[in-house]
Amino acid sequence: GEEPLEAARRELAEEADLVAAHWEPLVSSWTTPGGNDEMIHVFLATGVSAASAAHDREDEEADIRTEWVALSDAVDAVLSGRMHNGILTIGVLAAERVLAAERRATAGE
Repeated sequence: GEEPLEAARRELAEEADLVAAHWEPLVSSWTTPGGNDEMIHVFLATGVSAASAAHDREDEEADIRTEWVALSDAVDAVLSGRMHNGILTIGVLAAERVLAAERRATAGE
């Protein structure tokens, strides 16, 4: 019942101890078409900064490791087969496309 944007904000804070000033919907996708009705919503978060407090991690969250990676490096990793997570793949490729279009628009192309 949680709104997708609120869930995205919560997940960013819980899993990476980050908050974002701006949120843009990127893409929505069924996780397993024909198998279930779970829909994921991917957002582009910008103006990212540290959360005011770190989230207390338990269970599967306890092993989460965060690392900043250039978007171009993430795209290369997806396309070369080094990153296999489907949701990550959707998000990385959608973010690259949206940001490239924004750069072209800003440059007047």
